[in-house]
Amino acid sequence: WTKRLNLSDDEVYLQYANYVFDASATDFYCSLLNGYPLVIATSVERTNTDLLEKLISQENITIASIPLQVYNVMHHFYIPKVITGGATSTPAFVQHISKHCDMYVNAYGPSENTVITSCWIYEKGDA
Repeated sequence: WTKRLNLSDDEVYLQYANYVFDASATDFYCSLLNGYPLVIATSVERTNTDLLEKLISQENITIASIPLQVYNVMHHFYIPKVITGGATSTPAFVQHISKHCDMYVNAYGPSENTVITSCWIYEKGDA
């Protein structure tokens, strides 16, 4: 996963998912096992996109896994590597999110297999 996302030494991970949800495992282990800082969003930040965007900016977040539905209502942020999971990614969403990132990953579980079984990656410049 680290190689697939081309992660560098200066990454700052955002853990959006509550720690009881399986999606948090990827953020937690990938960041800490590679020595990256892990910023954990509070329940208030998870439910208020203005506060979430402020956290992303203040903490210089470089990679985050946030539900597609939340990204859809966010407009003032930049995260180099954006991950969504568990939802179908539409061309309209890719167009929206590509304005806010350099790499977009649509990942899929299901948790019965592992946190991420497969993924599709969009990078700036892809048609």
